[in-house]
Amino acid sequence: MAHLRAVKAGLGRDCQMKIDSAFTSGDAIKVLEWVKEETGADFEIADSDDRTKSIDNFHEVLKDGLLLCQLINKYLPDDQKLDMTKKTFQKSNNPNFEINRERERLDSFLIKCVQLGVPRVALFQIDNLYELTNLSQVCAGLAALGSEIESLPNFSGERRWPKKYVDPKAEEKRKAAKQNNKLSCTYSGILYGAPDSHY
Repeated sequence: MAHLRAVKAGLGRDCQMKIDSAFTSGDAIKVLEWVKEETGADFEIADSDDRTKSIDNFHEVLKDGLLLCQLINKYLPDDQKLDMTKKTFQKSNNPNFEINRERERLDSFLIKCVQLGVPRVALFQIDNLYELTNLSQVCAGLAALGSEIESLPNFSGERRWPKKYVDPKAEEKRKAAKQNNKLSCTYSGILYGAPDSHY
């Protein structure tokens, strides 16, 4: 689908060039090696010397969402796992159906990442990968997933990603925020003139 987009010009082109320059072959190779190791899939990883080949390889391996869904399934609790027998995860001979299924798989993957604990802002949008609009964000999102997986209590593999920062006072802050929310005036309280309104 990326080939159907109009060629960017002017400021749009400049912005896209800046985004594209943030993508490094080294990051792509690190992510692909990790996905290959975690899923046991057999695919070729392009040499880092040719940036164009690296971009094409990264996109081609991950864009259908199957490997990403297999990866996340490995670490989800049994009651949250994706059902890989559904039609969404089966290849279609109809190109239009396949495009929709690929995008749906990526959406399912992103939803499950959030359920696993990855902040939504750390992830990527479907078009970042599918339409090649921001592959560096895809790498960053998968690195955030890697950090989250490695922080799970049952993780026993080799550590590859920066250690996830855990705020030691997070629980206290959460309780304080909850208490403040109770004390503050709510929209419905103002709307209906609730007696606990502070106005």
